[in-house]
Amino acid sequence: MKRTTYLFTLGLVALALAAGCVGTPAVGGVPAEHALYVMGEGQVEVTPDVATATLGVETRNVDVAEAVGENIARAQAVVDALKAAGILDKDVQTAGFSVYAQDQFDQTGQPTGARVFVVSNTVTFIARDIPKVGDVLSAALKAGANTVNGVSFNIEDPTAAMAEARLKAMADAKARATALADSAGVTLGKPISINESYAMPVTSFASEKAMGYGGGGAPVPVSAGSLTVTVQVSVTYAIK
Repeated sequence: MKRTTYLFTLGLVALALAAGCVGTPAVGGVPAEHALYVMGEGQVEVTPDVATATLGVETRNVDVAEAVGENIARAQAVVDALKAAGILDKDVQTAGFSVYAQDQFDQTGQPTGARVFVVSNTVTFIARDIPKVGDVLSAALKAGANTVNGVSFNIEDPTAAMAEARLKAMADAKARATALADSAGVTLGKPISINESYAMPVTSFASEKAMGYGGGGAPVPVSAGSLTVTVQVSVTYAIK
């Protein structure tokens, strides 16, 4: 037993000596033992200024030509309604168009041999006047749209918000590094390495069928809320 312990101790000493010979990796030319690594985070809350929505027209008919014809007419009416509500031409885009056959079944689950053709036409638009989004959706639904595939809110230009969040993140990192350096009894030097990451979540509403909506005069209730722009930095400081 004593011999085993003795050999194990010699092994640890050998490993320690080998590690000392290899040396520690340097960051920005500064040895790792002379560097302090911290992370900082900055957040800025902003109010969305653009909304993006995808809505569509779905028609069904045993005659494919009639299903397509009705769909095209209603989809054009929806696009006209969007533009009449103030949406710019450049902010309206066809998102998808599909036609497929759907077999029919009786109450027992057996195929009846009948077939219905389903035509779907979806349009995506950008609204730049947030308070009017509900009115725009209502106008589109009244014009013939019967599916709403989600509404999301964002900011068109996040540059200023990100710049402010970045300053907060760097200040947070500096405060953390200063506190650690003071606790360790070392002097904090200049940053020798900085990495950044950011997140800007989009506020979204889930997809819904809109059958029956738009018949009344009340606008669709929509609330944009707020968004939080987050910037994280990882900073390596030199220490003395």
